[in-house]
Amino acid sequence: MKSKTHIINHRDDTQIVLSSGFDGIKTIIHYRQLPNQCASFAMELLRVHSGITSQADGEDSTGRSKLRREIPAEAVKYACEIAALAFNEFKDRGWLIPLPDWKETEELAKPGN
Repeated sequence: MKSKTHIINHRDDTQIVLSSGFDGIKTIIHYRQLPNQCASFAMELLRVHSGITSQADGEDSTGRSKLRREIPAEAVKYACEIAALAFNEFKDRGWLIPLPDWKETEELAKPGN
């Protein structure tokens, strides 16, 4: 049985592909961009540090700043803002590696190419 593929969701950065063959139907997530090493390192820094966020919360009795840990909704919003800014900067610096769409990938994978 020859495998058949169908793209069921197409975006600029990701394609969702269904592949049917003798072994059943598989869902393939085909990313159109991948981070390079610099971007991967920056994302690791974000993973480590973005979850440790706080807000100023007045002063203690000796006049030192007090901090309160952000509630989850604040931390998530902050992490998303960091990620959006980071990926825009990655794009501006040329750190995102473009990949072909699924149809071109299939064509390139055929024997003789």
